[in-house]
Amino acid sequence: MKLTKKAKQNKSFLQAMTAMMRIQLFLALVLMVLFLVFTWRNTQERQRTELGNYTAIYASQIENRLDRAEDMLAELVYDNANLNQLRSSDEATRQYAGVLLYNEMVSLLRTNTGAEMVVVAEVNQEQVIGVKEAGFPLDAELEVKELAMDCARAGNRSARWQVFRGKERIYLYRALVQESRAVLVVVSTDTLLSAFPSEEISDTCFLLTDEAGNILDAVGDQADNLPGTRIDGLPQTGMRVGHTLGKADYFLFGYQRYLDFSRLSGYVILLFAVILGLLAFDLYYGRRTRQELLVPMEAMTQDMRRIQEGQLELRISTESDSVEFCTLVDSFNRLVDEIVHLKIDSYEKQLALMDTEQKYIRLQIKPHFFLNAMSTIVGLNRAGKSEAIETYINALSKNIRYMFASGLHTVPLQEEVRHVENYFEMQELKYPDEVLYFVDVDEGLDDWPVPQMLLHTLVENEYKYAVAAGHQTMVLIKVEKVRWQKEDMLCIQVEDDGKGYPQEVLDSINKGQGGPRADGTRVGLASIRRLLELMYDRKNLLVLTNVEPHGAMSRAYIPAKPVHENRHTGVQEADL
Repeated sequence: MKLTKKAKQNKSFLQAMTAMMRIQLFLALVLMVLFLVFTWRNTQERQRTELGNYTAIYASQIENRLDRAEDMLAELVYDNANLNQLRSSDEATRQYAGVLLYNEMVSLLRTNTGAEMVVVAEVNQEQVIGVKEAGFPLDAELEVKELAMDCARAGNRSARWQVFRGKERIYLYRALVQESRAVLVVVSTDTLLSAFPSEEISDTCFLLTDEAGNILDAVGDQADNLPGTRIDGLPQTGMRVGHTLGKADYFLFGYQRYLDFSRLSGYVILLFAVILGLLAFDLYYGRRTRQELLVPMEAMTQDMRRIQEGQLELRISTESDSVEFCTLVDSFNRLVDEIVHLKIDSYEKQLALMDTEQKYIRLQIKPHFFLNAMSTIVGLNRAGKSEAIETYINALSKNIRYMFASGLHTVPLQEEVRHVENYFEMQELKYPDEVLYFVDVDEGLDDWPVPQMLLHTLVENEYKYAVAAGHQTMVLIKVEKVRWQKEDMLCIQVEDDGKGYPQEVLDSINKGQGGPRADGTRVGLASIRRLLELMYDRKNLLVLTNVEPHGAMSRAYIPAKPVHENRHTGVQEADL
């Protein structure tokens, strides 16, 4: 009954979270629909209409100014006797006509606000008369007068509005050219765009372009870098509305960024109410989620991390009252108990197996050496070399003391080298003056720990594959520190000039395709390979190769510290 009552008190957090997520999703969908369907669509239509109206009004003002400039040009040209007098051969007549024409041009600029400058150029007489508005730069005046002379020299030209790019400003001009005379009205793009009320219309830019889409000038928000670019190069994140400038082959574009929030007046209250309700619900949802999910999960994570770090006696506890959490915690604790027991059993079995395998390797290496030694003694005895037998047995006793000083472990490199040199002395009795050996050890490596009998086994292998009676053989032992498998290691390299390893031996050791044969051969190299794998917990530390034109090379890579090593008593100097 108690268990039933407790189960009823526990709540299903997953069900509660699902219900809250549905409510949150519903509110989010309502907000999305209201915002996208009503606010976005209506605001964009409203924004496009307003921008189109502004552009049309602004374009109308520019058209009116260009029309007034054209009227000024027509009034100055048609039925004007003073223009004809500029071609008179009498200088006094030309000067008088020039004065009258100048006064007439001044009067036109005062009564007509279309053009900023009016210019008359007569090529034959090299005479230019120009009148400008106040504030028109002197440099610009000289540029326009030069333009008028160029038009007069060119003869008949199109009477439509054209673009002239000065050093500092860009101008629209219209020219009437007759024979050697040209009459121009000029207005700058700055003046045409000066009517834009930038203080009243924010975040808006107006662009004056030619028929090819090149931006001549711009005014408004972020318009400084736009002149000289193209209208189709504007960012796609904005809205663009164009208007043709009447008689001129030019266009006025209005440009605004999308979604001006200042135009959301009709739906701000509704949108704010929905967001406020969603925010209040999210606060409640977050508080409930923290109590029911985050805090228990954080405590569980910390307990799991401590268990992973080795505190296997620790178990997870939780204060959550949800059914799912209680079930999860109970299941996890039972799983940890089972894993701990399985891990202990597996570790004990692994240790026993490793110890057995190491003992087996030891039994393989040492009898292999003793059998070779006994074979040498028998050979010396048959040859009747009793004194050599005595010397050999003395050297053999040193090797036996070294081998049985302790179990499988590491010894300093210098002790292993001394043992190998003693072994060479033993073999000298069997192969007198037939083996030349050299030992080269880099400085600072004498104390590097190496597996006991490793170098001995490699050298003993040389006598098996390289040394032959009646043939002189050279053995080179090189010990150095190298980079192998992304780690600094000791490289013991044994090289000879014999006939080399058989291919089956190379495949057996390098590719791990086999171990010692059933007849007892290949014990040394296979045992060394397996010993390195056990002690350093990695493979490919023993590499065999043949060298050209003949010979063999054995490389053993020794890391700085073994992973698994039996306790040993050390090799004493007296034993050597």
